Amino acid sequence: MSSKSTFRLAVRVDASSAIGTGHVFRCLALTDEMRRMGSEIVYVCAEAPGHLRDLLIDKGYRVHVIAPDLSLESDAAAMRSVLALDGPFDWLLVDHYKLNADWERAAAGIASRIAAIDDLADRHHDVDLLIDSSHDASQAGLYENLVPLDAQLALGSEYVLLRREFFETPPPERDFGAVRRILVTLGGNDPVNATGLTLEALDDPAFSSVQIDLTLGVSNPRLEAHMSKARAMANVTVHVQSPRMAELMAKADICLGAGGMTSWERCYMGLPSLILVIADNQREFAAKMEKMGCARSLGWSEKISKADLRSAILEAIRDTAWREKTSRTGQSRVDGQGVFRIIDRLQNPCVQGKTPEAMFPCP
Repeated sequence: MSSKSTFRLAVRVDASSAIGTGHVFRCLALTDEMRRMGSEIVYVCAEAPGHLRDLLIDKGYRVHVIAPDLSLESDAAAMRSVLALDGPFDWLLVDHYKLNADWERAAAGIASRIAAIDDLADRHHDVDLLIDSSHDASQAGLYENLVPLDAQLALGSEYVLLRREFFETPPPERDFGAVRRILVTLGGNDPVNATGLTLEALDDPAFSSVQIDLTLGVSNPRLEAHMSKARAMANVTVHVQSPRMAELMAKADICLGAGGMTSWERCYMGLPSLILVIADNQREFAAKMEKMGCARSLGWSEKISKADLRSAILEAIRDTAWREKTSRTGQSRVDGQGVFRIIDRLQNPCVQGKTPEAMFPCP
């Protein structure tokens, strides 16, 4: 820990039109609560279209911007440079698929300890704490040769990082009768235009009696086109960068969503969901959600036709038993307290690690 009494955290995370916004939002779920508890937070992000720097600043965070597409060593050096006057930090948190153990070793010294958020288990990390809500504790073997022996592992849905708007909102008592409202939420950027495909599929008399809520991110490259299409459909309401996602999920009877971390939010709210995979890193997770009984995966959005997507949505509407089972299974997986479990791990690091013998040495 630093010599100061205030807990201090540096966060290295990116958002862009290419990689989406999910990494930033799950970090915000954590840092918003840490800041409420008196912690000081500094973000470091790479310059890129759709970077969300302004959103972070509007929320009151100090944000440093570094050049994009740097080598691992140069990225770490740039971060060290911009943080030179802000340290020392208790922890450095990194949430980035392109950054690995080499980067983490280059970043050593910025903070007393390093934590990484990951959900792929596909690369080495040199960290003190690895957070992965997508793999269960029974899958700890995936990280056996990917992290140091004394690294802590925080694995499983008990560590899902939900924003306050969710864990403060009790899941609704759902009626599994007629479907009156569909929520469409396909990521902050949707680079493959799954939203356009979905609007075409839903623009059909079969859905004339169903209200459709469509969420769009401010960095969606087709924002104006989607809004124009939605205006031509009498039953569609558009919500841009909505701060009321929990409310929209509570009102919906079914959701068509991307295969990112918002899937856990839908589980918590007991919202039956169909998943369209819009990025390679969502493929395994979407399949896992279906296997657990928390959703139904429709596979790659680029490989499904408008007609097949329409049929899949209509089938889900008719399948009352599936909607009820999926809702209850999802709710059983996520209790909304993951953010506080992670905060406890960060603020009390001298606890059991990956094995019963693995303990952090504490000064």
